[in-house]
Amino acid sequence: MVENFSTLRSQENALEAAGSGQAVSVPLCSVFNASTGTFYLTWLDGPGDIAGAMGSGDDFKIDVNNCWVDDPGNNIDLLYDSGQMQFKIYGESTTPFTLGFDQVLFNNLQITETGPGVDQLQPSTTTLYNTYSDVSGRDGFYLDLKPDLSGTLNLNNVMQVASATAISITMPSELGNFAVNVLSAVIADNKISGTLSCPEGGSFDYSLNHLPFDSTATMTVNVDNGDVCVQGTPSDHITVKGSYVTTATAFTSTDNLAFNLAFTGVSTEDAVSTRTIDGQMHFSRTVSSGTSYEISSSVSGQSITFGEGGETASLSDFSFSGTRTAGLTLGAPNETFTLQLSTMGDPLAGKIETTFSGPEMTALQTGSFRVTAPDTSNFLLTITNTSGDVTLALDSDGNGSAEDTMNTTWDDLY
Repeated sequence: MVENFSTLRSQENALEAAGSGQAVSVPLCSVFNASTGTFYLTWLDGPGDIAGAMGSGDDFKIDVNNCWVDDPGNNIDLLYDSGQMQFKIYGESTTPFTLGFDQVLFNNLQITETGPGVDQLQPSTTTLYNTYSDVSGRDGFYLDLKPDLSGTLNLNNVMQVASATAISITMPSELGNFAVNVLSAVIADNKISGTLSCPEGGSFDYSLNHLPFDSTATMTVNVDNGDVCVQGTPSDHITVKGSYVTTATAFTSTDNLAFNLAFTGVSTEDAVSTRTIDGQMHFSRTVSSGTSYEISSSVSGQSITFGEGGETASLSDFSFSGTRTAGLTLGAPNETFTLQLSTMGDPLAGKIETTFSGPEMTALQTGSFRVTAPDTSNFLLTITNTSGDVTLALDSDGNGSAEDTMNTTWDDLY
């Protein structure tokens, strides 16, 4: 950053001669992969104290393309692959001498380290995409870089919101299938009340309002510190504690049913985290030719709330379709939901963009959703490959174009 400030100062005469808005080519690029690349400076005369000349209030921008900046005194150099830097509202004074900018914007800027030899890319490179920063320090070369937080959804909270959303849209299907497994065991037991063992250890108590179980039946379940297998494999199970009520709304068999679920003080624990569950939801499924077709949805006027680490996310106005065979799918394009986070004042609007799929919820391999705040700031989460790599494209000013792109994994979010 300091080197770019120095470059701007050294090109002052050339920039003023070219005029405001005119790009000036600066010969900073060394030959890299048999090409030289380009480095352009542009001065934008602002409403500052020196009209027609560089001074306070002016803006500058740097456009780069395949420009390798070779520092003879350093074995590690920088390749500016592509993108732009904008320096907003220049300021300077002479007593004492200070200079700086109110804001620096990085637009689609990609920088790669090279070295120790010419034309040699480092195995681990650092790439900077679309990052907004403020330069608030002007004392010498001191820089105070801060992420732009102007939008409700911004660099400071997008990872947290993405994680809360990922958990919230997947948990209803998991809870619905857990309840079906419990109901199947209760129907097979054929008693008004009793205690049954859980697949991976522990037990639960149940009671029914009548037998046989039908479309008017109600079942209360209390899990007594038991390990219950939600995912269906010994290596991937969670501990469930608390109580819930299943109220049937349609029933032919466990392969063709629908019910409401009401959770009170339920908690789930796995190898990573402990989550609390309160509220209501609806679940239905029909099994045909070995495929389970299911819908997890909200109960009118109700929400279901998930808590983790002292923070909560309340999901409402949702309906997610899905299937389960050897693997699973979740959601269909344009299915929507509302999410209220305890850390944010206004509710967020969510939409499934493409269907999620994978062997299990913890290892999804495709799919995308978008979350939008009332101020139109938004982000798009996309699973990009079968390894579960995820990109988050953040549009913090809501203009329809992402300013920031971050990389993570589904496993880290979930």
